[in-house]
Amino acid sequence: MINRDYWIGVVLLVVMCLSACSPAETGYSPSGLEGWVTRADIEALANWQTDLKGAQELDGELVSDIQRLQDGSELLVFMNLQSSDSRMMAQRVFLLMDEAGYSQAVRFFNLEKENEKLTNVAAIWKVKEYPTLLVVRNGLEVGRISGTPDEDFENVVVEALREPSPSEFKEG
Repeated sequence: MINRDYWIGVVLLVVMCLSACSPAETGYSPSGLEGWVTRADIEALANWQTDLKGAQELDGELVSDIQRLQDGSELLVFMNLQSSDSRMMAQRVFLLMDEAGYSQAVRFFNLEKENEKLTNVAAIWKVKEYPTLLVVRNGLEVGRISGTPDEDFENVVVEALREPSPSEFKEG
């Protein structure tokens, strides 16, 4: 004989577990975006924004530095949009882009699951942690920021942009 109360309890337990793990509770669901994505792709996702704790106000000097240092530099942002750290870095990069007019030189790469073809792109740039922002000039990396963006993120980006181009390195 089937114990009705037992099965009702099992069903309720399953429903509770599923709802506790739902996108509504975790704040994010897989995006379906893989590989190179645009800012518009990211912003079209529901619940992609995070709390920008620690983000500093962008003062005029910082914005001027970023505008002045854009000469041929490109920012590559490797991320996993399932990670709140990656979403936070994307938001902070968007703020920098908006303030400094840096939109043409930023590319985003999203990798949410193992995919050999896509994983190879991250391996070429030696990306082992998400998020990772690379400053690239003349096709070569001149700066790298990995992990959770901290309160100095914007200053670190400026410092990375100040790094000399590979052609400017002096031998000796």
